[in-house]
Amino acid sequence: MARLLELEKQADIENKKAEILEKRVHVENERVETTKKRDEAEKLKLENEKLRLDLQRAKVQLAIEVLNKIAPNLSETDRISYIVRLLPPLDLLIFSELEITSK
Repeated sequence: MARLLELEKQADIENKKAEILEKRVHVENERVETTKKRDEAEKLKLENEKLRLDLQRAKVQLAIEVLNKIAPNLSETDRISYIVRLLPPLDLLIFSELEITSK
């Protein structure tokens, strides 16, 4: 009888060890998943930053092209000043819901 009780206790201990192991595996899987999600979020953040910089470069290039057509004889100092002043109106045009079409 005592041997049977000992075997039952041993079985309980082994079951508890198995449960603990399952919980550890579950926690580790969640940790891995969290790391994957964090890495994906960081990747998206970097892609968004690249796109933001590309857009900023394109806006500056557009401002330069506008100035070259409108006032090609500006000094470099004036050109820089006007480019800086053109960027906010370009933002307004870029992010507005206006549709510009040519006929």
